[in-house]
Amino acid sequence: MKILVPGYYVLEKPKRKLWLEYFTDPFLLLGRALSFPIKRAIINVAFGPDEVKLQNPIQVMFLTDDRTEKGFVIVNLLPSKSNKTPRSYFGKIPPVVSKIKPQKLLLNNSSHKAYIDSMIEEIGHLIQGSSKQDKCFNKKFAIENIHIKGVERLDAPLAHYFKEQVRQKYDTEFFERPRSINMNFYSLETANNALLESVQVSNIDEKMKPISERKFVITCMARNQNYIYWLKDFYISAKNIGCTVIGFNYRGIDYSKGRVWSQDNMIDDTLAQAKYLLALGVKPENIAFEGMSMGGAIATIAAAKMHVQGFRVKLYNERSYRSLFRLLVGYIMPASNSNPWSPSNWLKYTLVGLTYILLAPVIWLAGWHLDAASAWDRIPQAYKTYSVARNHENPEQYDDDDLIHDSFSSIASLMDQHLEEIKQKQKNGKSLSVEEQQLLADKTESHEFTLDRGNKANKNPSSHSAPRRFLIDTQYRKQTMHAYMIENLREKLGINPAVIDSSENPNQDSQSNFIL
Repeated sequence: MKILVPGYYVLEKPKRKLWLEYFTDPFLLLGRALSFPIKRAIINVAFGPDEVKLQNPIQVMFLTDDRTEKGFVIVNLLPSKSNKTPRSYFGKIPPVVSKIKPQKLLLNNSSHKAYIDSMIEEIGHLIQGSSKQDKCFNKKFAIENIHIKGVERLDAPLAHYFKEQVRQKYDTEFFERPRSINMNFYSLETANNALLESVQVSNIDEKMKPISERKFVITCMARNQNYIYWLKDFYISAKNIGCTVIGFNYRGIDYSKGRVWSQDNMIDDTLAQAKYLLALGVKPENIAFEGMSMGGAIATIAAAKMHVQGFRVKLYNERSYRSLFRLLVGYIMPASNSNPWSPSNWLKYTLVGLTYILLAPVIWLAGWHLDAASAWDRIPQAYKTYSVARNHENPEQYDDDDLIHDSFSSIASLMDQHLEEIKQKQKNGKSLSVEEQQLLADKTESHEFTLDRGNKANKNPSSHSAPRRFLIDTQYRKQTMHAYMIENLREKLGINPAVIDSSENPNQDSQSNFIL
């Protein structure tokens, strides 16, 4: 791995092994062009890139639910995309081979220098309390609460100019002053021509440890999400797990460069973050993947690929599905507690069969099957865990995940299926493997959470997309889903038992717009 400048990392690109690859590239491009309308439709459903909320030039984030909190501010040194003419994610067919053209601001470009000058002036307004930016009115921000993002994307003369101007105007130790949150933004150039905008949010004690002893959690974003709106979630996780949380945007999202063409692109982006950590000297057993919904599927497939290579990484899968096809078919499938003899349900089963015949081949050929179930089964039981939105306390009215069919599409349904197979095997008098014994001893109920509908602070009625702090365990109604995630990842990563700070919770706004 190369370090071009502090905060800009480049993974080694593999060399082409066969001359045949040059011959096949034109045919690959032709295939992409012919399948583009189909893939475009699938990408819209599975990924939703045009729905992502973009970043602001000045981004204010909060760490608590107290709306009188001042918060901390992120100064974005790259011009916001929201200020440009909107353009669809599908403006053109992505090429087979492309070179990274990262957005770079230059000192000898008058418009670039003018923008940086405006950011330097804005830093002064933030310190003095005169900023007119959203959520900054009448607020004076201490230097410790001002974070700079994107210095690595300035050319050397402009970066030097920016730093010297800030030091002269505001504080000679501006960049050396410790921040209230251990947060470092960086850019990662992958081996297959993508540039990922990324962040590390660290527990204060982690920064003092040798890199070989530090623990990392790579968070995979759900559909239509921007990592910048998850910073509070990252902070709470890092603080309570005792680790560093890695967040990033997939290629083509906001300031990340490249384009998602199939599921493999998102999986490659996730694996690139793991390769970056390994290149730094992080031990694979100190790395965990986590994700919710689509992010859970991506995290699961990435973790399985690592296990196949012998890297014993950990996995937390939250409210996710077995495959994209099962997710879509689940919208047709009758509920698990419905009357199987109902004529309307027989019609639905017929539609399910037709959908299998017509849709399954298309999804597989387009490279969007997202087969998380097979990946899940390749990871040993000791290295993984999951959670599900499920409440069967009222047999007449289940309160399950409202977007993922509980008994057909969810990862939890896969575990239920395996459990029944093991019980049948045991009933037949056959011996069980260690893995099967572990699964048999696992309490299914411990993974089940229900939306706390009595919590007035929650404005999202969806059990699938509501922030995980508003879901509580179905059995005892004492533990939130976020606390469960923290507790389990601490255990998987070999960290002492957690003491959860209940005064700080994941930001409701950051997770309020999930669709899949």
